[in-house]
Amino acid sequence: MKKVLHSPLKNIFFEIKETLEENPYNPIQSFEKLVPPAAGFYSRRLNEQHRVVYKIFKKERLVIIYSLWAHY
Repeated sequence: MKKVLHSPLKNIFFEIKETLEENPYNPIQSFEKLVPPAAGFYSRRLNEQHRVVYKIFKKERLVIIYSLWAHY
């Protein structure tokens, strides 16, 4: 997380974070459901190279970010 917070992409990350808090299924910001072997994971692009990869736990109303910066 240090890398993104010290980069020009930090504002984009905070927009994505806000979207995940409000509605993680909202199809904006290059929303993509990843296919196996990463079943159940979603991603949103920070830019062409970097992305946020996360999983939604609907029952617990929880979103966990698994990857933030590098390609998954």
